Amino acid sequence: MTTTNTYRPRAATEIIDGAIQIVRRNYVPMVTVVAIAYVPFLVLQMTVFRGLMHSVLTGQILQLSIATSVGYYVMQLVWFALIDTAMMVAASDAYLGRPVDIAAAFRRAAPRLGATVIASLIKYVLVGLGFVVFFFPALAFVALYFAVPATIVLEGVGPIAGLRRSALLSKGLQWHALGTLVMIYGLYFVVIIGAAILVSLFADQTVIQLFSAIATILVYPFVPTVQALLYYDARIRKEGFDIELLAQRVGVSPVPQSA
Repeated sequence: MTTTNTYRPRAATEIIDGAIQIVRRNYVPMVTVVAIAYVPFLVLQMTVFRGLMHSVLTGQILQLSIATSVGYYVMQLVWFALIDTAMMVAASDAYLGRPVDIAAAFRRAAPRLGATVIASLIKYVLVGLGFVVFFFPALAFVALYFAVPATIVLEGVGPIAGLRRSALLSKGLQWHALGTLVMIYGLYFVVIIGAAILVSLFADQTVIQLFSAIATILVYPFVPTVQALLYYDARIRKEGFDIELLAQRVGVSPVPQSA
């Protein structure tokens, strides 16, 4: 087992293991961060967009209006961007040995929300176009922009600068980043979809929706935590971030690392 306070390059399985340790040690505040951001989204799902959710669950998605569909997915993008920005702050604090402060996570994340939404939209459009053209270009964009929203939230840059910064960090690490993300998202969706299928055998639409929301709140903290650790792993490999942290602890200036 790896330790969360060991700053060194890690394999994909070690990053996921480190994220699991971080979430376990800070589970209550991290789940609370996700819950605070997700519950308003759930309320809108079950009221304003209830008809849409029913159509999705019953396979009648083609009957939806374009405006309703676009409104829902824009709302979903904004809400998950809020979750990711706040969780990125929380995961970063936990990784760097600081306490996870729920209020501070939202306070620091709020100014970065707009930039995160814009960058995420650009990222998803490029990934979507990649899938339309061919499968592998989509994977290339996922690897290229693996560090979004970490670059935007943790470095305080704008959406375009955040995308460029991620592309710079990804050089030479595309397969490493892609493999790590595939593993954590694969685990996440297996748990969420498996649980939803199991509940659907015994419950109605409302119960399924509530259960899916609860499962998301309980499991999702692992995803942005892995993304945060992957971002720091890239900085350790390419910029000597581990040396910088060590220098800060002993009170000396770090020697600049060559790219």
